[in-house]
Amino acid sequence: MKKLAAAFLVLAAGVGFVAARHAGHFGGLRTAPAFVVSGAPVVTVRDTLHARETVSDLFERQNVRGVDWGAVAQAVRAFNPARLRAGMVFTFRQRHGEDEPHAVVVRVSNESRLHLDRGGAGWAASVETIPWRIERVRATGVITSNLYDAMDASLGDDVLPADARRELVWGLADVYDWTVDFTRDVQDGDRFEVVAERLVSVEGEVRYGRVMAARLDLAGRPHYAFRLDDGDRPEFYDDRGYSMRGSFLRAPLQYRRVSSRFSSRRL
Repeated sequence: MKKLAAAFLVLAAGVGFVAARHAGHFGGLRTAPAFVVSGAPVVTVRDTLHARETVSDLFERQNVRGVDWGAVAQAVRAFNPARLRAGMVFTFRQRHGEDEPHAVVVRVSNESRLHLDRGGAGWAASVETIPWRIERVRATGVITSNLYDAMDASLGDDVLPADARRELVWGLADVYDWTVDFTRDVQDGDRFEVVAERLVSVEGEVRYGRVMAARLDLAGRPHYAFRLDDGDRPEFYDDRGYSMRGSFLRAPLQYRRVSSRFSSRRL
């Protein structure tokens, strides 16, 4: 009888242990559910193309072999491995236990990302298109020292980053190339107003798009510009409907070439 009771107690304890384990409790603690690894873990390494370094040097450093760059250049439009700029970041993915990466990714332009994937037939190239959303921004202000500072005061980093604001200034100067010399005609107290596009990627990047319309008040006189995309080349027209493209440039040199907000600091 005692043996039968002891056996019953052992059986009850075993059932309780199984029930507790299934309920996620053991020893008074809640346990995590079991998981199964379905594939080998992947190690991701990011490496940068250095100055005076070829992409082949970079790939050799990461133990990537057998890439046919001629085939890649044919598969990817406007991609030239010999002209990649220093500072480009390549992402290498390698499965645990393998002796070389199986995938490489690099951003080759604002709109595209190059993917290289290793298969049984070697490396295959494909291009991922990066979508950008177009938004309109409006900037208005008074010029007190230069147009760069006035644009900074009108638009913050949350609207356009510093390099995009600089490109917006250059774009505005390009619009008025035929009518205004921004190095001589613009004075303190002049006003500007511009409607432009900003582009936002799915990853949250922001960059400058193009000028759509603008107004410059120079010495109290307004100068309007409205964009019209007609054919391959966009045109700008004033408020009377006349093209702003004249016979002679008012500013023979591009504003971006003769003006920089950092020039005084460099000196």
